[in-house]
Amino acid sequence: MSELLDLRQLAGIPPAGPRPEVRERALVFVHGIFSSHATFEPLVAGLVESAPELAHFGTYYFDYDFHQSIPASGRELAGVLRAAFAEAMPEVTLVGHSMGGLVARTALLQEGDLGMVKRLVMLGTPNHGTLHTARLGLLAHLVREATSELWTVFARKATGIKELTQIGRTLTPLLREGAERTRHVEYVTIPGLRFHQEAAWLEAPPETSGGLRALAVFFGILQAIPGLKTELRIPHDGIVEECCVRLSGDPTHFSERPAAGSGQTPFGPYLHLTHPDYEAVDHVTVQRAERTIALLAELLSTPDLESWRKSLAARGEFNLYP
Repeated sequence: MSELLDLRQLAGIPPAGPRPEVRERALVFVHGIFSSHATFEPLVAGLVESAPELAHFGTYYFDYDFHQSIPASGRELAGVLRAAFAEAMPEVTLVGHSMGGLVARTALLQEGDLGMVKRLVMLGTPNHGTLHTARLGLLAHLVREATSELWTVFARKATGIKELTQIGRTLTPLLREGAERTRHVEYVTIPGLRFHQEAAWLEAPPETSGGLRALAVFFGILQAIPGLKTELRIPHDGIVEECCVRLSGDPTHFSERPAAGSGQTPFGPYLHLTHPDYEAVDHVTVQRAERTIALLAELLSTPDLESWRKSLAARGEFNLYP
């Protein structure tokens, strides 16, 4: 496995010296909001250490402006993938953390010529949006409705950030025409199961902005109001529950991998999984958890998703869906 390289360099965007060699298989990492490719360095280092058999993989990152709309970032990713891999056509696995999973997903939904992509792994990705209301009291519901306005206080250009709380509006038009385009792609979703039950703004990663730390304190003050029941604290880009990550479950139909019996046509293979280890991991840190490193190494060493599903089921320690 090579060092983590800029996918744009491989694509010759901009042309800056000789392009790296294209390996027969490739990992492309897409970061989340208020982040960069540096968030994946522990994951890549862990794969190098724990899975030397993956040495034939090339590892690349795609950095983007998370303030712009998610579909715009998806189109940008699709263009760079085509430029980087169209001639060599390796087997590509996209790994998206949080918003990065939505960027990768919208790239696949919008573009019909990304046949080099075999898998999409989404780690803590809010596929049904952040700030799901199932855990909130009445006042918190009102706060949620104002969330998009609050984001504008902390972000100069808030289109992509705002979309995280209104993701259905973004995905619905893409799904009408794009779901069929993903049929060849294996989807995997993995959530963090911990929801900031301590003073989360004090635990926030160093890269967390001051604005988001302040917003977390604001929600902490609201939580102290009698009668308000919420665990809503925001050290990163909001609370992302398991039901918001899982594509084929409730609470919405914004999915190209709908639940069985939903009346919708399932488009391609899909696996959602959890493990007890993730009860100590939130969506901010799921991409660097030891369990994630081990699972990704296994997946990349397995010929197809169904084989991996059977292997995991035989061990009896995972919750698998569907």
